[in-house]
Amino acid sequence: MSKKNLLFILVVAYWAVSCSNNNSLSITNPLDTLRTDEVIILKYKELAERFHIPENKVPAFKVENNYIPCQADDLDQDGKWDEAVFLLDFEPSETKTVEVVFLNQEEYPEFEKRTNLRLGILQDDGTYKEVDEYFAPSCDDGFEIIAQGESVCWENDKMAFRVYFDCRNVKDLYGKLKPEMIIDKIGTPEMGDYHTLADWGMDILHCGSSLGSGGIALMRNDWLYRLGSTKQYEYVKRAEGPVRSVFDLVYGGWDVNGDSLTADEHISIYPGKYWFKSEVSVSGIQENDQVVTGIVTSRLKKEPFEYEASDFK
Repeated sequence: MSKKNLLFILVVAYWAVSCSNNNSLSITNPLDTLRTDEVIILKYKELAERFHIPENKVPAFKVENNYIPCQADDLDQDGKWDEAVFLLDFEPSETKTVEVVFLNQEEYPEFEKRTNLRLGILQDDGTYKEVDEYFAPSCDDGFEIIAQGESVCWENDKMAFRVYFDCRNVKDLYGKLKPEMIIDKIGTPEMGDYHTLADWGMDILHCGSSLGSGGIALMRNDWLYRLGSTKQYEYVKRAEGPVRSVFDLVYGGWDVNGDSLTADEHISIYPGKYWFKSEVSVSGIQENDQVVTGIVTSRLKKEPFEYEASDFK
């Protein structure tokens, strides 16, 4: 076996979706539980099987003739949308009728932004420029920090997360006291020290050389090899909007006991949640290898002087 996948998500929701005779969907909450900010994701093919999709138009959604928070995402970046995403609130066992409309992009309604994504790269003048795709510097020639807040950052109205954009590759998180988006200001004089409690919140996790909050490692013969110090480490933004933000972290040259592995982590975040979703694929592994995730304990005592994958078995 050369490839394994790990889906790391804290909540799984099931929906019963059916099609009516007009341009609408009937969506049922099968649980006897109040559910808010539930995310519904429909692929292009699923909508195309039910409705005629006009060329060069994107789907939007209404309930009782009012637009609900939604977006259409071009995840494979071929110039055409692949998935439509929208939010619904449900009473226990409630069924809702959702109208599907197709709009030109310039007609698309605006919604409150409740997710955010950022990688800012240090410029010569000391400012940070946001980028949609970038390779982290190799640690072969020494340790270098080039990213705003040292990290790729993502957030919703409840939490903010980050992963160090260098060979450390540790996941961290921020506790938020307000629903506002804050990661664009992280690591700037306007924000100040994010390790000190402010009116918006603060960094609340001590990661050190651990896996941090949801970091990835490989278990082989009872040894753990954390995903870090790879030859290639690339960030690729896939989507950013009011309903979700999505990005990939692509790794090459992950040294596991002499084997060179590749890995792809596909991360999504949605409004109103205290978690993010991570889908991980690893190629080049052995039959009994296991992809694992973890979180740091509260008893972390020391910081390492160097960050090399071989040091954290």
